[in-house]
Amino acid sequence: MTQDKLLHATHCQQRRIRPSSGPPRRARQRRLGVTLVELLIASTVMALIIGALATMATGLRTQQECSQQYTLAMMHARTALSRIEQNCRAAYANAKFPGFVAFAELVGTDSYPDCLVIWRPQGNPAKPTGLPLWNEVVIYGWNPNKPNELLEIRVPNDSSPVPDLTQVSAWLSRLAALRAGTGSSRVVVTDRLRVAQPRSAPGNLRGVIRFEAVLQPSDTQWTSWKAGQLAWTDMSWPRDLYGLSYGVRQNLCRVELQIRPAGSDDPQSAFVFFGSAYLYYPVSPQ
Repeated sequence: MTQDKLLHATHCQQRRIRPSSGPPRRARQRRLGVTLVELLIASTVMALIIGALATMATGLRTQQECSQQYTLAMMHARTALSRIEQNCRAAYANAKFPGFVAFAELVGTDSYPDCLVIWRPQGNPAKPTGLPLWNEVVIYGWNPNKPNELLEIRVPNDSSPVPDLTQVSAWLSRLAALRAGTGSSRVVVTDRLRVAQPRSAPGNLRGVIRFEAVLQPSDTQWTSWKAGQLAWTDMSWPRDLYGLSYGVRQNLCRVELQIRPAGSDDPQSAFVFFGSAYLYYPVSPQ
């Protein structure tokens, strides 16, 4: 074999058995492009996960703060409602004064029953068949100097009798003076009352609390019986507790109390709590 043929055969054999030194450049570039896309997708997924976790953490923190605010507001409400309910249940009552009475103040065209008077003597009442004395009553109402405060008021140095319940103007005048601090002993039950202003009197801020005293038989039936227009046995006696010579009257006190959460700047933000207490007392047609 000639030398030229031998060289040609050797060259062809080397081309057939030459090992590959790696993938072509175009293949290497394609593989690198797929890796970048995968990294981009992974980064996006991680960002979504982190965002979801941050949102969850914010929600949990908000829920925890709200729970703490509600717990604190509930403590204030329980303290206030417990004192009011205990005094109502232990009140003394007779035909002239039904144990406790809610008084409403008229502001413009709106009525605000936000003052409660309870006949709560420390021992036996001075006049069991008459009206209570001022030093025997407990008064609840918001503070006109600081409307966010709910006050428990007593008049220890006044042994004069309270006005008759028909003298509403005299009652409202004296209660306003006592709530303002004139001649009264005042205890702050809570300082977290929600404060609002009447629609008919802008700027006149008031603490938001509501009292309601519901008698059964009602005052209307009682007046009709006294006038001879309704029989004793025809009145709406609670649980049918009555006879020809006696009856048991019921007085129900309902309380609505709005407590502002701690740290809130929203004047309309408040938690609403309700309470109630019953009082039963005997009456006679004689």
